[in-house]
This record gives sequence, C-alpha cells and structure tokens, in this order.
Amino acid sequence: MAKAFPKINDQHAKNIVLHLSKHRDREWTRDELREALNLEMPDGELEQKLHALVKADIINKGRSYYCYRGVNDNIFDKVFRGVYDEEIRKFGTRVIRQEYNDELKKEKKRYKRLMKSLLLRTSLSR
Repeated sequence: MAKAFPKINDQHAKNIVLHLSKHRDREWTRDELREALNLEMPDGELEQKLHALVKADIINKGRSYYCYRGVNDNIFDKVFRGVYDEEIRKFGTRVIRQEYNDELKKEKKRYKRLMKSLLLRTSLSR
C-alpha cells in the first residue's frame, strides 16, 4: 500500500478502496462507484486509477474490466481502514474494535455449535 498510494495518492483512490473494502461482498461497476462516491472524473481517468489499484493488489478485478471488488481479506480491510479511514472520514478506532468484537462473538457461537455437534456425534457412536 505504501508504495502504491504515492502514485495514485488522492482522496478519490482512498475513498474507492475504502468503499470496496466495506462492500467486498459484491462487485461494483465504474458507474456504480462514480455514483456512490460522487466522483466527477472521466471514465478513462477512473479506469486508470482502478487499474493501478488492481495492479498493486489493493483491490480485485471483477468478472470484467468494468467491474471491481474489494480484496476479500479481513486483515487488509482492518489495516487499511485503521490507517486511512480516519483521514478520509474522521473514523475512529472504536469502529474497528467493535467489528472485531462482533466477529469474535460470531466465531465463538460457531465454535460452540460445532463442539455440541461433535459431542453429540461422539455420544451417539458409543
């Protein structure tokens, strides 16, 4: 990230990565990104910026050259948001901490369900 952003370091690039990172469950077209982020730039300029972000492995290309998505990596998401989100949107670390706590609770519930299932199978096989 540190090497890529000086080349494309502007508010729009960081906002794009932040947006795709927050919504990495789906692909976004250039038009959708332009509308969602109120980007006033020509399609060619937006495409160049997105291509540079893909080449730097900061975002992923979608099903076509017209679609993009966030990197499906929780660690990258948290690091990126921790480094840049406050700068971009005056975002505090409490949000990241809360998201980690929510994920931990979810995984604990999943673990308990798996353990119950395992105990049930073990007791039935005896």
